[in-house]
Amino acid sequence: MAHLTNGAVDGVLGYLSKAVKDEAKLLNNLKERSAVLHDNVMSHHVMVLCYSKLSTHHKSCLQYLTTFGEEKSISRTCLVRRWLAEGLVAKDQQQQGGRLRDGSGDDISMEEAGERYFNELVFRGFIRPAPPLRPAGLKIKSCIMDPSVKTFISNISKSDNFIDDLPTHLQRQIEIRKLLRSHNPHSTNRGGGVRCRHVSFAATTTMTGKPLPPMDEMVMLLKDLPEEYRLNVLDLGGCTGLTMLHLTNISFRKTNVFRLPSQMNNLLHLETLDIRDTRLQANALRNILIQELRHLFACYVSEATVDAAQLSTVKIPKKLGKNTEILKHVQIIDDGRQAQAQLRRVGSLKRLRKMGIVLSGSQENMAHLLTTISMRSESLRSLSIWITTLPLESDGGFVTVDSTIGGSGGSVAKFFSPPEKLETLNLKCFKGNSTRGSIPQWIKGLQFLSKITLRHSLLY
Repeated sequence: MAHLTNGAVDGVLGYLSKAVKDEAKLLNNLKERSAVLHDNVMSHHVMVLCYSKLSTHHKSCLQYLTTFGEEKSISRTCLVRRWLAEGLVAKDQQQQGGRLRDGSGDDISMEEAGERYFNELVFRGFIRPAPPLRPAGLKIKSCIMDPSVKTFISNISKSDNFIDDLPTHLQRQIEIRKLLRSHNPHSTNRGGGVRCRHVSFAATTTMTGKPLPPMDEMVMLLKDLPEEYRLNVLDLGGCTGLTMLHLTNISFRKTNVFRLPSQMNNLLHLETLDIRDTRLQANALRNILIQELRHLFACYVSEATVDAAQLSTVKIPKKLGKNTEILKHVQIIDDGRQAQAQLRRVGSLKRLRKMGIVLSGSQENMAHLLTTISMRSESLRSLSIWITTLPLESDGGFVTVDSTIGGSGGSVAKFFSPPEKLETLNLKCFKGNSTRGSIPQWIKGLQFLSKITLRHSLLY
């Protein structure tokens, strides 16, 4: 962490208010001493200073990074959701119905608050963007920690908790991550990670001496947990042969799961369900109703060629929890009244921030979709739309989500209100037999749009 010497001090000084004279004086003293101190000693002093400026909740989030001690890189989204599931993000006194208010008085979600925690740790230098680096202004996709930071976090966690080893909940997460990595053919132990001294795995072989299946071994490990221990997060990404547990956050991403049992309805506190890149069929959520579900991620994109990208996903559930904030991606199957009813249910989700919809390109569907977008124009920050086939009676021409649409749905589109705070847009048009296309005119007025992905737009 040698990069946290003069350069880091200069950076922190640049952000300090002139009124904080004591902090500025301390930083200047550190900078003067950096000429005579060893880099490792100086780095430690800077880390201690940065750590002292964190709130208690920020420190808890930082200490949680010990569970990723042997990871090559850490997904920002995964990390933030784990913080939320573990209850590490502070709940403001002004919180109402799962919402917070920032310094300017604007409503922010718990996930947005977690994102700010992440940015604070980046600013303090404890984590940094993983290569390849993205252009300035775009969100960091994944991050890494320097070995010296890993050691510092481990030591400071023990010191803060007045123990000789890591806190119990961190030890448990390290045990689970090690077990999963041991069954992942693409993972390697690179060393330098935070190690737990009291790892007590269950027996890993059968009576005949053969290794246990990965998930049988996982079940045995979980059965050995004390009854009073509450496990909030279990990330099973990359593992196979899965069983269901009572959790708040479940990720089946890139696994061989092909069905979801009806017992999932018993997961009364489940908030995040990630079923991307699985073998689940379209009707996988037909009998699933999880009242507290906030984040649903579903889809599988096959891209043999750029032009032939295909997205397959599950049908929209019959019922959606009123607290849903992320819905990506679900399929609207039926045209007409059923499609209208499904889209209205999506539009009624007052906290919806990220929406991903797959549907056919009939004029009625496009008009109903515009109505749904209008209903959530104030809350939407991310929008993904994949237009698939057209009705048999159509002319097979180019289709996009255009507010100038005609036909029977034209009267609806006249009242279209674009999502003014939209930041990310992913739009796959239906090119049909056309040779030229266009992008919807309403996109041009989106002042906060920072990322746009267009497929089959036929632009020249």
